[in-house]
Amino acid sequence: MRIGRLLGHYWQFARHYPLSGSLFVAAFGVGVLLSSVAIPVIYKMVIDTIEGAVRDSGPPVVDQLVYVFILYALAVITAQICWRLGDFAISYFESNVLRDLANYAFKGLAKHSYGFFSNQFAGALIVRARRFVDGFERITDYIAFELCMHGLELIAAFAVLFWFSKTLSFVYLFWLSIYVVIMILLIRRQTPKNIAAADANSATGARLADVIGNVLTMKVFSAFAYEMSAYEERTSTEERLRRRAWWGQNFSYLAQGILMAIFEIVSLGIALYLWVDGSVTAGTIVLMQLYLSNVGGTVRAIGRSTTKILQTVSDAQEMVDILELAPDVP
Repeated sequence: MRIGRLLGHYWQFARHYPLSGSLFVAAFGVGVLLSSVAIPVIYKMVIDTIEGAVRDSGPPVVDQLVYVFILYALAVITAQICWRLGDFAISYFESNVLRDLANYAFKGLAKHSYGFFSNQFAGALIVRARRFVDGFERITDYIAFELCMHGLELIAAFAVLFWFSKTLSFVYLFWLSIYVVIMILLIRRQTPKNIAAADANSATGARLADVIGNVLTMKVFSAFAYEMSAYEERTSTEERLRRRAWWGQNFSYLAQGILMAIFEIVSLGIALYLWVDGSVTAGTIVLMQLYLSNVGGTVRAIGRSTTKILQTVSDAQEMVDILELAPDVP
């Protein structure tokens, strides 16, 4: 698989920094669980405590509120410590790997003969090498945040809802399943448009780099009019494909927004019915709505990032083909 080959090249350098790599994953994981899963549960505890006092026509239990407040403060402080620790760890990890990949790309290009370079555009090679290196940061962030952290958040939210209300947890799971399926279909439909737009952007950037690299030739032979016409043709094609991709994304966001609005309304109605029936507390209703709000943003972020990361993989793979190409005779 193309992505497997790319990740193999990245992994041979990422594995040299196991401590910082493990640290940022663990720190961000704890931060996600506290911020997106545990803190909403604490809000539920506050509401249930106040609701119980109102139902019993008595003042809120001060000791319970103080206990909940202390839990909240500890969760917020610990989450912030984890996030900042993860920031420093991932900065160290990615910065070192990016340096190693830049050296690796330079070495991979330098091994080729003069004949290889005479058949390649210098600007295109520069763009490919740059995107190969920069692709590591984007792919790492995607895997760490969009897949691992958000995946952990989705699973943990379901587990917590299952603990407090099996009915609401299965409503959540049913909605999430439908949402993911629709997201996959939309991504598959949108990806070719994004790739076409990105390819046009690459062609425009490569053309500009080559013209700048050969500006003396353009001046000597008075080729400005020809180069300008060729460049305008590239930018016009890029604009058309970019607009087509952006409009496709906007229709995808519209479909996602409609689906999310319908489910939020339906789920709140089900939760209110369960509250009237005495099956759930008011805190559980708030807990589910907080999870739905977080999860809706999470799934949308995953969908938007997936289409972009597929193009990043495609761009970086161009350099992988060069790195894996056996050098010819100098």
